[in-house]
Amino acid sequence: MKEKTLILLALTREIEALRMKEKLILNGNEVLEAKTKNKIVKLLTEHKADILIVDMQIEDADAVDISKEVRETKNIQQPYIIVLSDRQEDYVQTMALDAGADDFILKPFKIEVLIARIKSLINRKSVLSLSLHNLPKRLTIDEEKYLVYLDTKEINLPPKEFNILSLLYSAPEKIFTRKEITDAVSRKDWFYKEHTIDVYIYNIRKELGGNIIQTIKGVGYKLSLL
Repeated sequence: MKEKTLILLALTREIEALRMKEKLILNGNEVLEAKTKNKIVKLLTEHKADILIVDMQIEDADAVDISKEVRETKNIQQPYIIVLSDRQEDYVQTMALDAGADDFILKPFKIEVLIARIKSLINRKSVLSLSLHNLPKRLTIDEEKYLVYLDTKEINLPPKEFNILSLLYSAPEKIFTRKEITDAVSRKDWFYKEHTIDVYIYNIRKELGGNIIQTIKGVGYKLSLL
């Protein structure tokens, strides 16, 4: 992990941005600022930002469009995305998370809560590597760049599928229920359907091949090393 976390702020209100920037810097972070979607992408291209904190609506775009744009831009180090919003409708949060955001925080909130969320996301950054017995290759996950490798072959998974694989990969042989997987992927309750998780798992299996992810009937899934 880098000595300092680089955070990109994209907030609508100047006074809110100023106060948040001061607090983040006092906590040992480096901070950049942007006001538009194009500026966000430009700064992410020029700098290896760890976190993007963005309002649900900024000057020229909303967080859904911004998250999609960032996740589809391959020549940048993919940051964790935290969306801030005063809209409490479930579908607003669901749309942001489905577009690629990693966290969603409702306003008003204490800055200490935001800092704790940032630390939690940064602590997840690691490059994991395991030799799977049922796969004659090495599976590697780079959580900084949102990439999966089978030996040297690069595999691009959509954010939800990547996060599911990362969760299973964090504890091989542990059985995760569908509900646990849903909560980990979406951070909060959303329109939960077991079939949705099944589709994600199917897509991951199709990309990786083999029986890496095993179904535990009536319970959930696990990453198998056997």
